[in-house]
Amino acid sequence: MADDRWPQDAGNDEVATPGDGLRILGAEPAAGPTRPAEAPARAVHWPDEGPSWAAAEDPVLAEPVNDDVAADDIGSSTDLDADSGDATMAFPVLDLADTPAPNALDTEPPSFDESEMPHWSEPPTGSMPAVFDQDDSERANDWAAITGSQPRFRSGDGDWDDDGFADDLAEAAAADPAMQGGALGTPEADPNASDEEFAAAVAQRRGGSREVETPRRRPRVAAPRPTARPGAGTQAAAPSGRNLPVALATAGLLGTVAVLCFIAGEGLTALLAAVILGAASGELVATLRRKNLATAHLVVIVGAAAMPLAGWWRGTLGVTVVAGLVVVTTLLWFLFEAGPGRPLIGSAMTLFAFAWVGGLGGFAGLLLSGDQGVEWLLAALIPTICYDVFGYFCGQQFGKTQLAPSVSPNKTLEGTVGGILLGLVITAAILLRFLAPFEDHATWVVLIGIFGPSAALLGDLAQSMIKRDLGIKDFSATLPGHGGVLDRFDGLLFALPAVYFLMLAFTN
Repeated sequence: MADDRWPQDAGNDEVATPGDGLRILGAEPAAGPTRPAEAPARAVHWPDEGPSWAAAEDPVLAEPVNDDVAADDIGSSTDLDADSGDATMAFPVLDLADTPAPNALDTEPPSFDESEMPHWSEPPTGSMPAVFDQDDSERANDWAAITGSQPRFRSGDGDWDDDGFADDLAEAAAADPAMQGGALGTPEADPNASDEEFAAAVAQRRGGSREVETPRRRPRVAAPRPTARPGAGTQAAAPSGRNLPVALATAGLLGTVAVLCFIAGEGLTALLAAVILGAASGELVATLRRKNLATAHLVVIVGAAAMPLAGWWRGTLGVTVVAGLVVVTTLLWFLFEAGPGRPLIGSAMTLFAFAWVGGLGGFAGLLLSGDQGVEWLLAALIPTICYDVFGYFCGQQFGKTQLAPSVSPNKTLEGTVGGILLGLVITAAILLRFLAPFEDHATWVVLIGIFGPSAALLGDLAQSMIKRDLGIKDFSATLPGHGGVLDRFDGLLFALPAVYFLMLAFTN
């Protein structure tokens, strides 16, 4: 089978030798044959079944060039072999004698200015890299060929005015509805206007040329200043905000009920204490619930009310049992999901409310459990009331220096000192004159007159701190002129344990 790469002339017995091949004039002679040694050079042969051409378009074949053929004899002439009908043509030769062969090692790279890079340890120069082998003028000419003008650097607002850029942009925005919104559009409504005016302007803009009537704004009428609470008549409120006549009337009513209970004995007095503590704890848990601090409210109220009764009935054993039951019941409350709230926060808030109101208020039952218990309860109540009343009037008349501005801004140093001193005097006079356990015990009376009002002051400040943290003024409005029950008895909650420990020292 004939080689397809080098077809053999069927009608010619003469075959090119391996040493023959194509040559390029002017180049150095090749060291060996131009074709592989194993494939002898042959003339190109067109098959007989190939397409037929016109006389002027007959295919030409290449004939090997021998070394002894002159360059002038090589041309584009066509020789036709009569026997085989094959045509032979010599390829045109390119004269590359004067063209040196390219050498990759001799090629020089394009020249450009190199900027030496600073060392990494040197401080930054702030310069930006630039391409040095490009001419800015060429880039400018390319831009001018597209836009018809040279590029221009604009850095200020006034640079856009001299060439009509703003006018062109406005005309384009007016012609294209899609460009009439956003920052390119003309604001038709003032964002700082009222809601009605802004809504009307937006509706008019969206509706095209429809007229939208802008509603008139109603004149804002100043709200009347709050007056005195109902029942105050024409009496003016006190400078601190307390309605003094109503407060005195409420205090007189509470005092009457308390005196009746004191006369009736320890049992009815313990019951009165249970009612007061139950109401105060109810106000506290209700306030915590409004502040999203869920508690086991029933546990707090029942436990606080039971503390003075248990203390009066069984002393320290009774209050210990009630306190333990409150802790266990609180945990079970959240274990069985008897109410809303997270277990940890809810349990903490429940035990806090119980300890503050029920735990401290339970000392009233412990005072009533001893001999002459009503007298010892009065020993805690009288200095607290004297400090509160006289401290209020002294602060109104002489108060200038704030005692605790961050907790209770209305409480002054002058009012506090005056309340403690006058409370000591009035307490000593009442205890030494009317209460049998304190006759001929002036030292103990003085101690009660000092520690009682001081403890009441701390209780008042503690409650003010909690109310300020909760963001409230009063826990409720149960007692007119006083606020809530807890607002009225906050100082007494701290005075009860102080007097109880004095009673233990006195009896021993």
